[in-house]
Amino acid sequence: MVSPIKAAAVEKMSDAQWLSAMERYDKNDEREWLADKVIGGAEQLAHSLSERMKADPQRLARLALQFPADANPHYFSAVASGLYGAKLPFDLLLDVVKFLHNRPGRPHGRWIPGMIATNREHDLPGELLEAVTWYATEDKDPEADIWRSGNEAGPKMYGGNPRFHGINTVRGSAAGAISRLITADRIYWDFFQRAAEALVSDRTISVRSCAAEICSQGLRYDRKRAIALFLRLIDTEDAILAIHPVEEFVHYTGLHDWPAMSPVLQRMMASSEDGAREAGARQATLIALSEEEANTLAECALAGDAVMRKGVADVLSHNVLRHYQICAPRLAPLFDDPDEKVRQAADDWIHPIADRGTLETLLPLAEAYLSSRAYAEHPDTFFRMLETIVDAPPALLFKAAQRFMDCAGKEAGDIRTRHAMTGDRVGKLLLRAYRQADADRDLRAQCLDLFDRLLASGTHGAERALDSWGRN
Repeated sequence: MVSPIKAAAVEKMSDAQWLSAMERYDKNDEREWLADKVIGGAEQLAHSLSERMKADPQRLARLALQFPADANPHYFSAVASGLYGAKLPFDLLLDVVKFLHNRPGRPHGRWIPGMIATNREHDLPGELLEAVTWYATEDKDPEADIWRSGNEAGPKMYGGNPRFHGINTVRGSAAGAISRLITADRIYWDFFQRAAEALVSDRTISVRSCAAEICSQGLRYDRKRAIALFLRLIDTEDAILAIHPVEEFVHYTGLHDWPAMSPVLQRMMASSEDGAREAGARQATLIALSEEEANTLAECALAGDAVMRKGVADVLSHNVLRHYQICAPRLAPLFDDPDEKVRQAADDWIHPIADRGTLETLLPLAEAYLSSRAYAEHPDTFFRMLETIVDAPPALLFKAAQRFMDCAGKEAGDIRTRHAMTGDRVGKLLLRAYRQADADRDLRAQCLDLFDRLLASGTHGAERALDSWGRN
């Protein structure tokens, strides 16, 4: 269904033409059926207005102040949504917010708080801040956690994510606006204390998930108060522990406020919520890199279920460069973890090495990886890393190629398999190993024997590598 006025014409409409069009198209059920489309009425024209608001916000915001009170509600909604994120002069911002906020039933709370927060460079008066507070504390939306809803066999609404639901509600949007305002200045942290207390105690998980960011932003002004609000926020069912903003707060506070966060992490790791257990394991492991008191929890996470081990693997693989002595001995066993997701997370240790371009002290870990199940499943990742490494010893290059052939077998030359494309890299790296092993005749002989295996299997690129070998 399309707007009754074409887009090209909408771009050129004067204020008078807009007011006339709103009067002409004032019904929601207006339809004109054509051969290739259906022309709508007020709702479709309002959508065009919303799009134009984004392109010319100041002019159309002033026009909105001229709307007749009995205009179709879709036009007022178009103004509110169209001005979300728009920068407005202070006087115009004040007039538009008052105009929309005082509409019967206050139906535009989904947009007004964000509109105010976007213009936080102004010296915002109390009446605008009170409007944000009203939507945060008094609006009825949401009435329930509908992210739980859905068919038993089908997906949940909002993907079953309370925060995705929360940011699409009035109180949740107001919480987000308050968070952005607090980021700008402490005066907003002080002003919105009543609203913050209400939001962290909201009856829905959806809104609480949005209020978590208020707690995080408050840490810059009053850590004790922010932590107290956070502890009230999570004083509900465990679903709240699985949202990302809660993990972020624990990340910001876990190291320096360990006594307060330790019980939170213990609860997360004992939760029936997979997301909570993974996040708790991840943060306990991360904190333990710098705080000995967290070691017990970190070891529990490492010995936990697959969900927790994946959280551990995430941290160890990304921190092995900076904390080798702690990470490497714990990471190596995860290369052979029985759970595929854990092995994949452990596999990520390769990426920072490739970015750095040198192995240095990580050679023992690389050798352990070569013998692992993780390498057997994804050897191409390791080979790509070896191509960027300047200090990989020839013996390591040879072992990587040999292990690949042992794992891939006949599939190394079968273009229908994933191993075939890796074969091109194997030939090049084997040639590199041969050249670098000029003082090791035994290793050179082994390289030649392995090259025979590559050729016999029909490995992709082996002949090209051999041609290069002959030319050099």
